[in-house]
Amino acid sequence: MKHIFLLSLLLYSLSNAQWERVPEIPETRTVYALLAVHDTLYAGTDSLVYVGANAGTHWSTGVPPAASPDAVSCMMKDKNVLIAGTFQSGILQEHG
Repeated sequence: MKHIFLLSLLLYSLSNAQWERVPEIPETRTVYALLAVHDTLYAGTDSLVYVGANAGTHWSTGVPPAASPDAVSCMMKDKNVLIAGTFQSGILQEHG
């Protein structure tokens, strides 16, 4: 009975969660991929990659993953190199 009460309390608290849109990512952008590395977040959109610091409390302006912007479908980070899979330009890696 105790477990059912705790589960009910948890589900109730989750159902009352408040969501806010990240204002630095315009509503016109479609986000296809999200990546979390420690307290840095990456959002891959239809033509840009946005970087969120401090667990997403501060976001930087998006940068295109290639010379001609392409939608980012997936991302990973390996040894400080951000790698993005795109719909048309193949696999790209960040040079920075």
